Order: sequence, then C-alpha cells, then structure tokens
Amino acid sequence: MSTSSPVVAIAAETEVFDREVYVRLLELVLGVPVTPYKTEMVFGGRTRVRMLADAFLTRAFEDGVRHALFAIDNDGGLKRRPEHDDTHDPIAEVGATFERANDACSTCLLERCMPPSWRAQGGLLCLAVPVQTIETWLLCLKPHDFAGRPELTFPRRVLKSWLYEGPEPQASTRLALALAALAHPDALSRLRERPSFARFERQALTWAVAPQTAAPAPYYASGR
Repeated sequence: MSTSSPVVAIAAETEVFDREVYVRLLELVLGVPVTPYKTEMVFGGRTRVRMLADAFLTRAFEDGVRHALFAIDNDGGLKRRPEHDDTHDPIAEVGATFERANDACSTCLLERCMPPSWRAQGGLLCLAVPVQTIETWLLCLKPHDFAGRPELTFPRRVLKSWLYEGPEPQASTRLALALAALAHPDALSRLRERPSFARFERQALTWAVAPQTAAPAPYYASGR
C-alpha cells in the first residue's frame, strides 16, 4: 500500500459525521486522497472506540491496512479530562488498572488502549482528541472569536450552538456544513489555532515520511 494514497482504519465516535470529517482533515493535512477502511464494527461513542481498539486493529492489520486514526472528543473542562500535555505519563494519568479512565486526559486514555503490537509490526497511528468537541475545531473556520480558552471555559452545548446557530441539526446537515467550512482556502491555518488540532496534524504528517515495511509475523492484539 502506498503512503501517497492510504487506506486508513478510522475509529471515531460516529460514522456519519465524525469519521467523514476526519477523512477530509487527513486529506487536507496529507495532501492526498484518503480511503476509510471498511468495517462492520459500529463504535457509537468514546467508550466503544477504546474498548474495540484491539479487535479493530487486528482485523485491519490482517486486511493489509497499516494506517490507523483513533478519535474521540475530550468532553472535558477545567476539572476533568485535562487537555493533553507532552509531559503526561499515560499510566500515571489513567491509572494502572484504568481506575481514572473517566476523568483522565483522553489522549492518554487512547494511548493506553492501543495494542503495542500495532506499532511493533509497522503500523502507523494517529490519535485525535478535540477539546471540548470536534465543533471546537470547526468554529475556528467560521471564524469565531473565543472569549477565553474553549477547553476550559465553555461546555459542549454552547460550542455546538455557536457553530450551528441554534439546536444541533441531524448528522447529514452537520456533515455538509463541516465539509463546506473545510473547503475554505485558509482552513488549515485557522485550525492550527487550536493546540489539539496542531497535535493531530504533527502525528499525521509523520505518515508522509515514515518507511513502510512488511510485517515479519502475524499481528497479535495486546490482550488488554
């Protein structure tokens, strides 16, 4: 498989909206078409994204896929689920037995759920965690002047109401609005205003330079 036009195993909270937005975001960052890996698995929320990680990556690897993106909203704020910092220790953040999973940094939580065998066998991985929600990123394209850091100041419902200018519409309408906003010529420069997007972009850009090697042995899940 060529890195120039990758098939990507995308585990996101929803298939109709989140996954399709991430396909477009990857295409913007990489500058090449991206094909989402087809799966019968249904995630339907942050808990299932992390709980199905082993099984999803096992099947994708067996089907020849070597690029994977896991994405969940942070759903956090000032008192819980802090934004990720590169100094974080995932074990310390989440707990040895995942006892702090509901309040810990969501990026560290995803990292703890990734089977080590994926990277060891040549798989490439990107973790995306918008704060508070993916609508935070999309608001940068409106553009919107945040009166304070959105990840610490505003709840999800406020951010969503600002973007949609009222009640949250159905997924197909939200997707159409998002794709239209992402077509703006300055989309990437505006998105980079959010540290969580810049972190996602840095990870994805490593795909363009990472060597691709054939797996020397069958893939084994972590058994977590």
